[in-house]
Amino acid sequence: MGNQTVAISTADASDPGHAQDFFLTLNPRPSDAAGLSYIAILGLDGFSRLRRQIGSQVASQILKTLGERVRLLLPGVKLGRIGRTNLEFAFRAADDLEAVSLLSALRLELDRRLDLADGQSFDLDVAFGAARHDRCGEFVIDCAAEALVQAQSQATKVQIYREEDRERAAASLALLRDLREAIAQDGLALAYQPKLRLSSDRMEVAEALVRWNHPVRGAVSPDEFIGLAEQTGLIGDLTRWVVRRALADQARLRDLGLEVEIHINLSGQMVADETFALWLLETIDRDSAGRIGLEITETAVINEPERALANLQSFAAAGLKIAIDDYGSGLSSLSYLKQLPAHELKIDKLFISQLTSSHRDPLLVRSTIDLAHALGMEVTAEGVEDSMTLALLKMMGCDLAQGYLVAPALELDALARFIHEGFAQSHPS
Repeated sequence: MGNQTVAISTADASDPGHAQDFFLTLNPRPSDAAGLSYIAILGLDGFSRLRRQIGSQVASQILKTLGERVRLLLPGVKLGRIGRTNLEFAFRAADDLEAVSLLSALRLELDRRLDLADGQSFDLDVAFGAARHDRCGEFVIDCAAEALVQAQSQATKVQIYREEDRERAAASLALLRDLREAIAQDGLALAYQPKLRLSSDRMEVAEALVRWNHPVRGAVSPDEFIGLAEQTGLIGDLTRWVVRRALADQARLRDLGLEVEIHINLSGQMVADETFALWLLETIDRDSAGRIGLEITETAVINEPERALANLQSFAAAGLKIAIDDYGSGLSSLSYLKQLPAHELKIDKLFISQLTSSHRDPLLVRSTIDLAHALGMEVTAEGVEDSMTLALLKMMGCDLAQGYLVAPALELDALARFIHEGFAQSHPS
């Protein structure tokens, strides 16, 4: 497997003296001393994906070796395994602050490379979620699992379950249940934000944006329910729903005499998912492929670059358009621009919003447009909100514009009317 590295060994973990010193420093109380009782769950970021790649046997060996490291550092600890990817153990601490200190120190000791006996090496981030028995009672494992989810989304990678987390966790579980039902019962909707082709003032492309009007809460923020779907593994079902609805809506527009290229946002998890890639290629026939685009962010290929790039190559070969979304908002990399089979580059609104008032932004935008064109890509400017910005983008040679000046996200019927009217008629000078 090469040098895939898992962050679970320590430089001195095999030295009993080091381990004993670590234990005494970390937990100086005798094991029968008073203190609050905690359950901790140890998780490895990205381990589920890695397990699919390396197989269950190697993954089990990784967890076994990790458990040996923990036992060495915390003599006498009773260690158990939860599911296929996590370990759990009990410990005592005076309060939450000391518990965080203990787990943080343990994480530092574990968060390094692991070399297996067969020569493979792995590197994943260790995270800890923990909960107190007196807070959660018989649900302490569930509470610790909820804390682990939070820990894996923050820099410290350690989280203790708190009282206020219980209501939030219950609300998240209820929202997840409702989202699953909304997907199954067709309770979501798509809105479409058009893109204006600057050379002709024609509307030829629209980005599909998923919306959820909850029966009790009303409109739920896409950031909230899409983030929840990504955290819980529901993003696959959600994405499939979006694809099916977008294809159906595109067919309705075609019946009205409108040929509209529809772009669908693709989560980084789905970009690297081989099963989803095969489903997508089977679902979108070759005749429709040229009228469908997939919008991905620059970070979509970071976790599993080889698999993600292979899937994107397959999409492009089938005729699907690939657009790099929010370019410039993250760690933009020329190497990714070189590797990605992209047809379009979308410049983030961060650089467009001050295009007419900043000295540097016009230079950055113009150079990005020139670079994209040299690489054979079209350029879309996001967040265009005034006519002066639109005029400047035309002068720079930008291909497409998207934003409130052009149009907000529209329901399908409103989109059809808007395209029929045209930009000039909708925006008389």
